Amino acid sequence: ELKQPPADVFSKLPTGYATPEITVNLDSEGINHLLVEKVAAVSDQFVDAKLTMIDGVRVDFSDGWGLVRASNTTPSLVLRFEADSQDSLSRIAAQFKTVLSSIDPDLELPF
Repeated sequence: ELKQPPADVFSKLPTGYATPEITVNLDSEGINHLLVEKVAAVSDQFVDAKLTMIDGVRVDFSDGWGLVRASNTTPSLVLRFEADSQDSLSRIAAQFKTVLSSIDPDLELPF
């Protein structure tokens, strides 16, 4: 038996902001893995962050995180972002965009 209605329980949980999975299509297979390796090589461009290099590059900030990884099934990059606020989400996505654009200025990034 519930002591509180589910709506009351859920209303107390923190609100977060997240993107859906973002796919960046590339011209040929293998480029996706190379680009992720290049992001890892310049990961010091992510300031005040903790990096995890399992299945791509995940960058954790105090207020959110971002991930870029190579798709295992298509020649593409897959990205996701989550944050505590919309401003944080935008800032984290912008950092990834800056890093990826510095690696390959011709990438068409849909964010």
